Amino acid sequence: MDDAPPGSFAVYHESGWINKETFLVWFKKFLEHSNPGPKKPVLLIIDGHNSHTKSLELANLAWANNVVLLCFPPHTTHRLQPLDVSFMAPLSTFYEQETRKWLINHPGRCVTIYQVGKLFKADFSRAATVQTAVKGFGKTGIYPFNRDVFPEYLLAPSETTEKPLDNTSELKQASYNGDVEHQPSTSSSETMPTIETQPFSSTFNISPAVVMSFPRETESIIKRVNDKRRDKKAKKKKMEEPMTSSDEEQESDDACIFCNDLYSNSKDREGWIQCNRCRGWSHEACSNAGGGEVNFICDYCN
Repeated sequence: MDDAPPGSFAVYHESGWINKETFLVWFKKFLEHSNPGPKKPVLLIIDGHNSHTKSLELANLAWANNVVLLCFPPHTTHRLQPLDVSFMAPLSTFYEQETRKWLINHPGRCVTIYQVGKLFKADFSRAATVQTAVKGFGKTGIYPFNRDVFPEYLLAPSETTEKPLDNTSELKQASYNGDVEHQPSTSSSETMPTIETQPFSSTFNISPAVVMSFPRETESIIKRVNDKRRDKKAKKKKMEEPMTSSDEEQESDDACIFCNDLYSNSKDREGWIQCNRCRGWSHEACSNAGGGEVNFICDYCN
């Protein structure tokens, strides 16, 4: 924290990630600065991280101190979160510039954690301006409130990478519903659905499957699922065979799905937890899971 911005405080976790406990420390600092009250409630807009949304202590503390917690919908923070929209880009740019200057003035050295405070102080003071904050809330339509801040094209479905389809069943269904008609063709593979010409109106009889086909799993996802199934069968077959002591040792030496550290390298009393969906193991510290959590689902499966 040497030369860090005035008023800064540091909290860390051995996993390198924020969790429920460390976020509570930040939230208590937030209460000191925002000073909410019964006649002056405060709205705190957060994303859907587990440290924000799965902490009963946080919810109770917010309720007792007149703070309203509002969570962004999934996959919208790049458009709705003022920090992402207006603040993080200039902050990253300024930090890169300060780091480059430091490396030029200190040849042969690299930036370590002891220089971060000083480098961050310089670029934070440049990026954290009132104008940037006002611009972020205005550009996202939060304040002043503007429900029409986003153009229509941003609300269109995202393009999904898909493999070639055999959409015969979809075409038959569309034809049965009277949505499309088949044009004569020299080859059955060239048969394409043609949307019937309709006069402009506010209602349509065209099936959504004809306008935009349903998203399909990519080949990489299918390959990963097949590989998991194959590995699971091989592991089951191996378990049925008599195991030697070396096999048993290797079987139990799983790697953490987050940090890839082996179970055999665990420290004394270091907790491990297994995902109920992918069955992968991880340190409790890496997963941000509380001790004794029963229905744990890792971030990759959630």
